[in-house]
Amino acid sequence: MFSKKKKNALAAAQDKSALQSVDPGKRLLPERSRKTVSRAPDAYFVKLTKGARLLRYAVTFLLVVFTVAMAFVYSEEITGEKLKLLMRNASFSFPGEHIAFTTVRYDADPEMDFAAYREYFAVATTSGIRLYDHRGNIALDRKIGMERPTIDAGKDYIVVFDREGKNYLVCNSVTALYSGSTDFPIYSADVCDNGSYLIVTGSSSYLCVMTVYNRSFKAAREVRVNRYPLYAGLSDDGKMMMLLSYTVNASGRYESHVGFYDLSEETKLKNDYVSEDLPLGGRMTASGAVVFYADRAVVFSGAGEMKNILYFEKSTPTAFTCADGVAAVSFIENTVTGENSILCFDSESGESFGCFPFIGRIEKLFAAHGLIFIGEKDGLTALAPGTAEQRRIRTALPEKIFAGVNDALFFCFRNKAENMSDQTEIKELTDKTASAQGGANAGSEQSERNYKQ
Repeated sequence: MFSKKKKNALAAAQDKSALQSVDPGKRLLPERSRKTVSRAPDAYFVKLTKGARLLRYAVTFLLVVFTVAMAFVYSEEITGEKLKLLMRNASFSFPGEHIAFTTVRYDADPEMDFAAYREYFAVATTSGIRLYDHRGNIALDRKIGMERPTIDAGKDYIVVFDREGKNYLVCNSVTALYSGSTDFPIYSADVCDNGSYLIVTGSSSYLCVMTVYNRSFKAAREVRVNRYPLYAGLSDDGKMMMLLSYTVNASGRYESHVGFYDLSEETKLKNDYVSEDLPLGGRMTASGAVVFYADRAVVFSGAGEMKNILYFEKSTPTAFTCADGVAAVSFIENTVTGENSILCFDSESGESFGCFPFIGRIEKLFAAHGLIFIGEKDGLTALAPGTAEQRRIRTALPEKIFAGVNDALFFCFRNKAENMSDQTEIKELTDKTASAQGGANAGSEQSERNYKQ
């Protein structure tokens, strides 16, 4: 037992003496291995590397030359505002993410108007205009002081004007671009897809003055007539302008005019449709215009020529609408029982879809995505003109209904807007309408083939 302890003590003393014999200031390095001679690189890979390097330099040089050349050629189009717009409209999403509007909430106001601008939803109130993206975030917030703000949107610009006021604002999704004012009250305004916009006012000498501004906010055309304006609008390309107006002739009777002005080269009156009946309203369409009267609806071509007339056999219309290729007019059949009839037709060709019955108290009509929405005080009904089917929508009566991008369908209320495109009843009508149109197109193609054979 004692001999084992002595052996352990002796081993520990030897290890301690070994550690103490080493100089702590010296570093113990391992023995350096013998340096091996490297082989020369392969000539094939050396040649390949040089070629790749030269190709990279050539591509970089061509890219720089191309960038400088494009910047020189399109120098007028490259502006700081457009670069901001490019960055603002850039969107990022994960694969599989479905980007669509759901619900946009805002503060109610006594005077409001709504519009869809690109992928944004616009709300104008007496205090300002706001643009919301599909997630409900505010993309633009601009203060304005207008008593009756009204919006019209094109592909490039939004025009907000004070109806019966003297101020208007042109903006996009980034900022306010131009703030204008007029000497006389503004009756209406319209903006087309190429950036031109129309402001309708009066003057001390004329009842109606229509001024067309280019996309640089400079007055390009002006038309003055001594008639009361009812509606004025531009075509999508800005080459045609329509004016609904009326006056009192020498015999004391009304005389209405539907004037079409050609703006392509010089401002000139292309066609003027004169009648003794006052038009109830009108609207420019994708390929022409539609004008509503008390006893008829007239469909015009893009050049202002009459394409079709639909005469009303019923009483005076109670409501009418026109948008997205369809138009509708409602009539009261029986006031006591609430029986109505709704005439629907294609706003581009004037072809009638038929006259459909409806029971209720119609207050408003809307058109969007090929459907007609019948508004009552306590509800809403959707009508598909192509299939004559109706669906009751589970919602209150909206202030406004219109279509947006990516099949969005906005129902605008006082404090919120909802995208109802995925609502069950609306989706059923849309799918059935698409199926019916597909079958009709297939039948027409088959008939055409049979005719050719």
